[in-house]
Amino acid sequence: MNEKILISYIIPAYNAADTLERAVESITHTCNMEKCEILIVENGSTDYTNSVALKLIQKYGENVKLIHSEKGVSRARNEGLKNARGEWIVFVDADDYIVSKSKKYIYEDILNAKADLYVYSYEIGNRANYINNKEEKTYYFNDSAEKMKLEMIANPTKFMQVWGKIFRKSIIYENRIGFNTKMQLSEDSDFTLHYLMHCSRISISDTIFYHYSIDNESTMRSNADKKVLQYIEAMNITSKYIKKQHENVQLAFNDYILMHLNIACVRGIFCVNNKENYVKKIEHIKKIINTPVFKDAIKKFHIKNNFSARTLPVFFMKYKLVHIASIIYIVRAYQNYIYEKSRN
Repeated sequence: MNEKILISYIIPAYNAADTLERAVESITHTCNMEKCEILIVENGSTDYTNSVALKLIQKYGENVKLIHSEKGVSRARNEGLKNARGEWIVFVDADDYIVSKSKKYIYEDILNAKADLYVYSYEIGNRANYINNKEEKTYYFNDSAEKMKLEMIANPTKFMQVWGKIFRKSIIYENRIGFNTKMQLSEDSDFTLHYLMHCSRISISDTIFYHYSIDNESTMRSNADKKVLQYIEAMNITSKYIKKQHENVQLAFNDYILMHLNIACVRGIFCVNNKENYVKKIEHIKKIINTPVFKDAIKKFHIKNNFSARTLPVFFMKYKLVHIASIIYIVRAYQNYIYEKSRN
């Protein structure tokens, strides 16, 4: 094979027999298969994911590869990175897909190579999430890139997922960036955060590149106690790295922690599927906001500098008005439930 590989698409595939073909075919429709590779990383499946992958290799040829890793999405992505030959890296979950209309824009971007990180808008269900309100595409260099990094860190649900992005592989390799296998949640945000510390040019685009399956959310809304503990562990791990960074990064990371507190409450404690009674949920929220990582972040929160709808429950928790904060979380959790139910 003489063609230079531009993009390596890494797909962790665990029990993905029903959706893997759609994910792979969405990539083949949006890229020149002579210049890209698709790495399917099977990691402990108990269904027929392996068979589906082998059929896809037979259909699309040698630039689709099946590799194996130990169970876990972080291990799978790390194994994909070890095997990637492309200059650029794209992560795709097996139950999501690449939007076909994005092909032209993606190749223009990587051939121009003006940025180290390309961040695109995305779909969740039938809803488009546009992340660049100014214009179709904005480039950030040097000082403006540093400001953009802070905005991204402070808004993890909007910016910090690994999907919907194109990463420069040389930055990943040279700085030994990988997915922390000790983290069960927020491992993708942790990866993106580490990557941001080593890139100086960022592109933010309103091009819809990625479709996120709303079914992905269902696993987040089970085992509430376990999920909350995993969020706490994730914040503790990333906090150790952030302590070595500039003060501005640490301030942005405080917002990052608070947004993950919101996620833990909406998707965990107060999610509709959590059948604990209200008293138990209040006990639970009081317990987690007194864990050091969240307690410290709430203490540092100042409403004057950071007031918005998303920080309103944090404001109430700061002043011990947990019941009022809980009402906001209950409403948000119910709104999510109604939206997701409408998609089924």
